[in-house]
Amino acid sequence: PMWVDLEGHLGLSERQLRRRISRLLRHFGIDTQRLSFRQYLLNLRLSHAASFLTVPDSSTEVVARSVGYRSSRALGTALRQAGLASPTKLKKAILEGSRKKDR
Repeated sequence: PMWVDLEGHLGLSERQLRRRISRLLRHFGIDTQRLSFRQYLLNLRLSHAASFLTVPDSSTEVVARSVGYRSSRALGTALRQAGLASPTKLKKAILEGSRKKDR
């Protein structure tokens, strides 16, 4: 759904949009040969999700939707496929790690 909205708004096909974004990433020094655009986008979404999970009162559902997943379950699936913990466990680990740094 995200792509369709963006494609329609810009008047580009998905292929044209991907090519332009890849060119833009290369312009800023991001190696698109090592990572496919899809992998780059996945990494970006998961890193943003991890950042958003550091907010103490954030719900995993809100975090999931803010990074483009339909539910916390979908985010959990993406995290597991990347070899990471569930959103709840990841949030707990991040918050515990930040508390230890504060000591």
